[in-house]
Amino acid sequence: MTKFTAQGTEVYLQKIVSPAPAGYAVTGVTNAKPAVVTVSSTDVAHFTDGQLVTMSGTGSALDGKTFPIAAVGTPANSFTLEGSDLSGNTTPVTAGKATPIAPADLLRFCLASWEWEVEAADAIDVTTFCGSESLAGTPQPGNISIEGFTDFDVAAQTEWRNAVFDGQRRVMEIVLPGDRGEIVLPVTISGYTMTMETNEAVSFSGEAVVNEVPLFITD
Repeated sequence: MTKFTAQGTEVYLQKIVSPAPAGYAVTGVTNAKPAVVTVSSTDVAHFTDGQLVTMSGTGSALDGKTFPIAAVGTPANSFTLEGSDLSGNTTPVTAGKATPIAPADLLRFCLASWEWEVEAADAIDVTTFCGSESLAGTPQPGNISIEGFTDFDVAAQTEWRNAVFDGQRRVMEIVLPGDRGEIVLPVTISGYTMTMETNEAVSFSGEAVVNEVPLFITD
């Protein structure tokens, strides 16, 4: 087993821009693992390798999820959604929207810690007169906790504070050190605490609810 430290991990938070991007029309998606998305010959120029893209309106399991993309233009006017799996889909996907996240809209955090916690699911009580019984509950995607030091000039910290009050879903991207891959997860930010103490650096902590099971893409 290869071990590594967290040093060198890069954490990014999506910046919400207004008006929201409309996205680009999807003309087809392969029922494969990974799925390959086709757009128009004009729109493909808006996508680049390594960029994040959020899918919507396809009527498939891709909707609402965000993926890194690769192999732009191979085949023509297409790109691959890394970590996606539509191999079990039986309905042709011929419509939808692909909305790329501009690299400038991914704000980098310099954090002291990042934690993802999934609590054990509560059992479901199905007891009847015939006997006591329970079923295993369904685990929720969990919560994110972050800690760091306050710097009011850091755009990511401003975005996190804004997110506590606007309630909009954002994407976090965790790039693992040493080219080990990345983690992509949509979150709704729910808390921010700034702490000031004498003879100590001003610190902050934050909490967020994870909206979907995180996408792990590891090498």
